[in-house]
Amino acid sequence: MEKLRFSFIPYGCKLNYSEYSTIKRNLLKLGYKYVSWDTFANIYIINSCSITENA
Repeated sequence: MEKLRFSFIPYGCKLNYSEYSTIKRNLLKLGYKYVSWDTFANIYIINSCSITENA
């Protein structure tokens, strides 16, 4: 069975980049495969912050 693929793009504050690392690491542990944003994925995660940058 092929692994489910996910892609993630963080925007905004430093916390988003920290969360990105944690979420990515956890999904990899669960057997998901990380792919670049311009590649087909089963799951796309957009993490944004409107405090330091436009959401």
